[in-house]
Amino acid sequence: MKVENLTQGGVLDPLSNGVLSLSLLGDDYVLLYAYHSSNGREKSLVNPSPYKIWLDSAPTAVWPTGSGYEVTVGYDTPGVSSELFVSFERVKPGNALNKVYGQSAFGVTASGRGSQIVSVPIPDGDLNDPDYVFPHPMAGNTSCMGGWNGTVRI
Repeated sequence: MKVENLTQGGVLDPLSNGVLSLSLLGDDYVLLYAYHSSNGREKSLVNPSPYKIWLDSAPTAVWPTGSGYEVTVGYDTPGVSSELFVSFERVKPGNALNKVYGQSAFGVTASGRGSQIVSVPIPDGDLNDPDYVFPHPMAGNTSCMGGWNGTVRI
């Protein structure tokens, strides 16, 4: 069985025997999920791919500044090296496609388990794109940071 950390991301134990030791400080908490995997498919609640990526930290609000915002991407890519990217996107409900407004200029090479910082630019508003000028939740639009490694999107 694999044991996945749903609180902070990643796989804690790829071959668990049912016993796991964790050290927590003060008011720390962790939500764990144990599952089986077969034929390269995971029964994870978060991501069915064996390659896990997540955002360790990202800004809660952004605006155009002329420079990028730092986003920390966590990854757990056993036995493979992968290039990770982060983007700032408009997300619409339903089957509408996301629209990318800013993307990290360079991917970071991820191998094994770890995290790296990526810079994501936030462009100036576009008066011809009302979804970007006013991405208001009441209009059915939200914006988010997302990451991917070519096969896995978060």
